[in-house]
Formats: sequence, C-alpha cells, structure tokens
Amino acid sequence: CPMSSFATRWQTWLVGAAVFVLVSLLLASPAAAHDPIFLTEDQETPETGPYLPDGTISFAVYGSLLASGDTRGLEFDLRDGDDLYLSLLIPDLEPETSLADSDLPTMTLIEPDGVERPIAANVRTPFADPFSGTKYLTLFETVEPAKGGRYQIVVTGESPSRFVVAVGTREEFFTPTERSGDKPASFPAIAEPLNVWYTTPADGSEPVSADDSEAVDVDVDLIEDELANLEDQEAADDSPAQAADDEASAADAAASTVGSDGDGGGAATWIAPVAIAAAAAVGGALYLRRRQAA
Repeated sequence: CPMSSFATRWQTWLVGAAVFVLVSLLLASPAAAHDPIFLTEDQETPETGPYLPDGTISFAVYGSLLASGDTRGLEFDLRDGDDLYLSLLIPDLEPETSLADSDLPTMTLIEPDGVERPIAANVRTPFADPFSGTKYLTLFETVEPAKGGRYQIVVTGESPSRFVVAVGTREEFFTPTERSGDKPASFPAIAEPLNVWYTTPADGSEPVSADDSEAVDVDVDLIEDELANLEDQEAADDSPAQAADDEASAADAAASTVGSDGDGGGAATWIAPVAIAAAAAVGGALYLRRRQAA
C-alpha cells in the first residue's frame, strides 16, 4: 500500500542518513598523534614563540601560564586550499578541572589578513591520549578552510593553568621548526618533557594523585604502528575497490586512535551527534513499523 511504501522509503532514508553522518564524522576526526613542542616562559608573543612552517602537520604545543595576564604565543603557515585545524585543551587534572569558565585560558587567533578572533572555552570535552596515557579536556576545536599566509596565536591566562594548542591533522613527526627550543627528536625523548609538564601544576601546587603523575608513558610501538598504517594506506592502489577499503580503514583508525579527541579534539565532539542521528534512525523506523502494524 502507499503508506507501507512511504514508510519503507522513510526508514531507508533515516538509516542512510545516520550511516552517512557517522562515516563523515569519523573520516573528519583529526588523529591523536601530535609532534610535541614545549613552550618556555619567555615565549610570550607569536614572534618569540615557535614557528611552524607547515600548519597542516599535527603539532601539539604545550605551555604553562603562571599568573593572570600571562601570555604565550606561536605562529604557523597555511596555504590556500589547506584546512585550518585548531584546538585548545587543558589537562584533565587539578587545579585546571576546578577552574570556573571565566578562569580558563583564552586564545586569540590572528589571521593572515590581520583579523583577530578572540576564542573562549565553549566545551569541556574529555580526551584520553592513547599514545601517552595522559588525559585532557578540550575547550575549543575547529576545522575550517584556511586563508593562505601566516597565522598567529596568543594564549592568555586568567589564572595559573597548563594548556595545549593542537594544530594540523597530518601525522608527521620531528619536522623542522623554528624557535622550538629543545624539541624532542625521537619518540623516547618525548616522555621526559611531557612528564614534567603534565605533573607540574602552573600554580605551584602538588599533583593531586600519584596515579596521574605516573600516567605518562609514551607508547613508541603504538605511535610507530599508527604511522606505518598511514604509510601503507598512502601506498595502496587507487582503484575504486581499494579506495572503499581505505575509507573503512580510516574510519576504524579514527575510532580507535582519537579516543577522546581529538585530539584530537576528540571523539566526544562527534559521539553526541552520531548518537542522536542513530537514535533518530532507529526511533523513526520503530515508530513507522508500529504505524504499519496498526
């Protein structure tokens, strides 16, 4: 009957929409493995902070704001046609987790044309880094078309806090950068500075838990496996059948490695819309089936 035909088409559309949203979000999710850079106290402006020649590469810039009004800066280049990926995170530890929204670090993005975009925290999305065992809260995340040229970032403290600025999504470690101090040059070298940053609250207080302090353990094998998987994907045949397989592999890798978030950002930023879409599909299908049965 017409009602049955309509219901079947509607169910198919709902399920298809949910699957499309799920796959699109998985493929768009930025990877979690970042090339780390650690800011020093004197890198207060973009001109004195690290310079990243290729802002599409996945960098994580770690810093500490020691007092209200304290600033840290960095800058990076993008080309027309690139994507601007940018996120701001804090460790999921005290004292940062107890800060009021008004006391969280803020970020100003200065675009190549000089336009300044003030950015405040709009979420607190948990993100667990599978490569180091460290945990974060994502305060802000965006992916958008880039303008060609030099981007600058200034992070400002409203109170003492640690923070991370994540730039780019392309996993490529130990890329040459400028003004980056003692940038780790090997996977084992990442653990020590990350541990110091993660276990040293900016306000001088003691870490809340020894468990948190002992969580930093850079998994070199996991990172190398992730990079090898990416190289295998890039070297794969470009046939339609292989392209479909690559898309499925990329979705699986995003689901298993983002684990947030995302750093990405992270997974939690797309779990909610996916759940809503899936629930809508299932709920709509059940409702229409009941209508048919009645």
